[in-house]
Amino acid sequence: MATASGSADRRTQALTVARELVDDLEAGVVAIAQNLMKAQRLARLLRDSDAQRWLDLESRGYPETMELAQLGSCAKYAHRALIGDGPKVFRTSLPALEAQVEANRSVLDKLKAPTAAKTANFTELRSTQQLHQSVSAQIANASDALTNAVAIYERMKSHLYRFAADTLIALEFGDVAEDLFQSARQLTDAFIRDHAPKAAEQLLAANDRLLEGTDEALSASLTSCRRVLNTVADSLFPAQADEYVGSDRKSRKVGADQYNNRLLAYADARIESGSTKQILKSQLGHLAARLDAVYDKACKGVHADVTVEEARMVMIQTYLFLAELARLHASASAEPQR
Repeated sequence: MATASGSADRRTQALTVARELVDDLEAGVVAIAQNLMKAQRLARLLRDSDAQRWLDLESRGYPETMELAQLGSCAKYAHRALIGDGPKVFRTSLPALEAQVEANRSVLDKLKAPTAAKTANFTELRSTQQLHQSVSAQIANASDALTNAVAIYERMKSHLYRFAADTLIALEFGDVAEDLFQSARQLTDAFIRDHAPKAAEQLLAANDRLLEGTDEALSASLTSCRRVLNTVADSLFPAQADEYVGSDRKSRKVGADQYNNRLLAYADARIESGSTKQILKSQLGHLAARLDAVYDKACKGVHADVTVEEARMVMIQTYLFLAELARLHASASAEPQR
């Protein structure tokens, strides 16, 4: 199993390779075969099997017939289908297309129109004119062939650039998201440490069960998420026999089993305590909706089979809800009390 540090190192390498690949393709001074090798390295670092297969075909050439949908997420980069010919594809590899461009350019460079010269008689003049016309025709044909070869090559190459650019943008966006999450994490971790350190242990337990991947382990992971919320509620707003009347004048049960109501009551109390009440109140609806979603998914995990992705989303939503509570606590604490 890959470690978190190993995954982070691969992402760092992938970001470097993606930037180099985009720069190389934009500069156009590196042979396409080298670009393809760099792109294949990028795909390996990202564990992208669809990209690896597509890039291998771009390097070696395509079979005569093929359903491009077989390339999965990279089918959008393989513009090889021959219109009207069903599964038939344009087979020539990118390196072969580049070679055709260079060959046509070499032919054109070698062709030169003959220099007009004075002739002594009509026969020589006619012969010179015919030669001039013949060479001019060859030059025109070679020029057309070069233009056509360049057009095909650049069109196919542009899809490799699109892959490189899309991948670079995704990796850079991931870095921005990681920085944003890291800022929220510092506040949230401090909040949990100060108010409900047991919840941190429960989150770790939930993650350990998630990694096991079995149905039983996933259900246990989601049960741990519910326990996290219950633990935080016990710390922030202990169970009460009497109903809580919120700032909206509605009564809510806040007993031991109503941890969601107790968390919302805590948020409601913080909103009431500061001058930012109106702003924070607008967040309360979002908090309630998120908590309900987490609660519903947790219940689903107990009573039905769930996927690893579903369980992971519950963990993320649980943590993000705690981040909202941490933000509310920090915002209310910073406000002068009235």
